[in-house]
Amino acid sequence: MNTITSKVGPIKLKLPHPANFALHKLLVMGRRPKAEKQAKDKESAIRIPNALIDSDQSAAIKKTFQAMPKKWQGKEQASKLENLDFDSLDL
Repeated sequence: MNTITSKVGPIKLKLPHPANFALHKLLVMGRRPKAEKQAKDKESAIRIPNALIDSDQSAAIKKTFQAMPKKWQGKEQASKLENLDFDSLDL
């Protein structure tokens, strides 16, 4: 699993890489029963990858996306990210 480590005071936390987190939000947002949860997931699924692109880390999201099962990589999933500059990822 692709993770990052963050230190908060004396505690070290192992967290999913932001690319993994964002793509997870993309996959689960349509399954949320509450509209406000869907909106929050969509915001994360758009904002985080754009931040990675802005920090020249688009390779991380591309690598994560390509590692997902092919069924999960469908155009339906990509179209949910209409506000994301997905073309710059060259997936």
